Amino acid sequence: MLGFHFGFSSGHAHGHLANLLPVLLKSLSNLGVLPARTPGTPEEFAQLIEQYGAIAIDGLECACVRPQNEELQEARYSGKKKRHTLKALAVTTLNREILFLFCFFAGSVNDYALMKMVFDPKSSWFHRVKVWLDLGFLGANKDYGDNSKILLPHKRPRKSKVNPKPQLTAAQIKNNRQHAGIRVVVEHAIGGMKSFHCLTHRIRNHLDSIIDSLFWIPAGLWNLKIS
Repeated sequence: MLGFHFGFSSGHAHGHLANLLPVLLKSLSNLGVLPARTPGTPEEFAQLIEQYGAIAIDGLECACVRPQNEELQEARYSGKKKRHTLKALAVTTLNREILFLFCFFAGSVNDYALMKMVFDPKSSWFHRVKVWLDLGFLGANKDYGDNSKILLPHKRPRKSKVNPKPQLTAAQIKNNRQHAGIRVVVEHAIGGMKSFHCLTHRIRNHLDSIIDSLFWIPAGLWNLKIS
């Protein structure tokens, strides 16, 4: 697209991309707006996020081209709209700032499996801060221990002979609405990243370093925009 709009050859366009992306990354790093790439140890993570009191976690998914490698094809096939995708895990504050961005992973990995890959349930990650999650992370409150402050919405009971039309109570519905109103900040942050468009369209590049930048740079630009 760069070559088409400005009359470059594909090699010339790639050269511009390779030269300018590191400049943009370094600028965002110097401004201190790039999210962290690793949580470190549970103690380091707790010290960093303790000042915020609460965080929200959600997965970010972007379509990519169908890989030629058969194993990679299977790994990146998400099943959603028969697409191949790449995923990242975003950790945000309740002020929409992206604190951590863990990228990128194959699209076949669901959000909760991705969370367990980044935050080992055997360690005490969430004992000092509230964590707002959606039903895609169902089971996190049990896997991460009773001392963890993980907040999930209520799930409607399964249909059974005893309860053929399961419904949530009025109190549970109200609680879910309040929960969604607080947790929506992570959706706003992910939407803010996608407003820069490189994660809106199908990723056609095959170089891991550039794909990584296509996730990381929009997060830094979003943090810069809201700062």
